[in-house]
Amino acid sequence: MIAPPPSSLLAGEIALYAATAALGGVMLMLRRRLRAFGRRVIPAGALTTSGGPPRGAVLGTLTANALDGQARSLASWPMPLLLLFVSDSCPISRKLIPIARTLARAEKLTLVLAGEEDAGRQERFAARIGQPKDAFLNDGELGRILGVDKLPYAFLLDGKDGTLVARGLVNSREHLESLVISGELKVASLQSYLSEPPTRSAA
Repeated sequence: MIAPPPSSLLAGEIALYAATAALGGVMLMLRRRLRAFGRRVIPAGALTTSGGPPRGAVLGTLTANALDGQARSLASWPMPLLLLFVSDSCPISRKLIPIARTLARAEKLTLVLAGEEDAGRQERFAARIGQPKDAFLNDGELGRILGVDKLPYAFLLDGKDGTLVARGLVNSREHLESLVISGELKVASLQSYLSEPPTRSAA
């Protein structure tokens, strides 16, 4: 067989390198497009407001009065704890409570409700939705300490001392799930993770 001239081999190698470089450019562009598309279609996470304690704050020592007349610390419940601030006068709160219960069962969370309405009205509300009095806090001071200014608002706590994992304004199952996901990713919120993904080390 007659060997191809060196010029043909060189041209072939150049073409191969050029094709590889072009393919790499296409893959990079496709990756960027897919990431942008993913950010558009992923449900928005719970809205984290400017006030309130930061992620990692120890909240277990906070105490509040429950509807059964007892003052309880947040760390007295089994962790992880989903603390959901609601109101009988808030339609979104009423809609979200059964959703929160379903999520709590699925994720093995302890669900505790909280509010600051008149005690009589709060007791009727608890009875209507079937919430135990000892798992319904009715203490306006707790909401002020935690910076709750809109409802429904949720806090996810974990650890023996009730460390704050995630928090935010919630109005859907997706918002509640985002708190759990934020805890798994160890980020303050799902929005912060999507906007500035943490650096990952190569396996």
